[in-house]
Amino acid sequence: MFGGKKLIFLDEIDTWTDAEEVRANEFASNILIPRQTYADFIEKRIFSHKSVRSLSQQLGVAPGIVVGRLQHEGCISWRLLNSLKREFELTEACD
Repeated sequence: MFGGKKLIFLDEIDTWTDAEEVRANEFASNILIPRQTYADFIEKRIFSHKSVRSLSQQLGVAPGIVVGRLQHEGCISWRLLNSLKREFELTEACD
């Protein structure tokens, strides 16, 4: 494990320089999509709706998790497969 249990990491654009955040992102990436499974998937170079859905179902994660990793690691454009991502809105909790 890294950093301690009480640390919280929130992603913001262009904050990948912080070493602990990078380690946290790598850890989360490999927990959600194991390194070898991901390597096998990208080796095939088939990044379709069907292949992403199939991998996400096999892993038990949302398709948007797979899409986000593919986009972040430069395997696909940030414009591709966004329909497989879920949008959400943060709201303040009521007191």
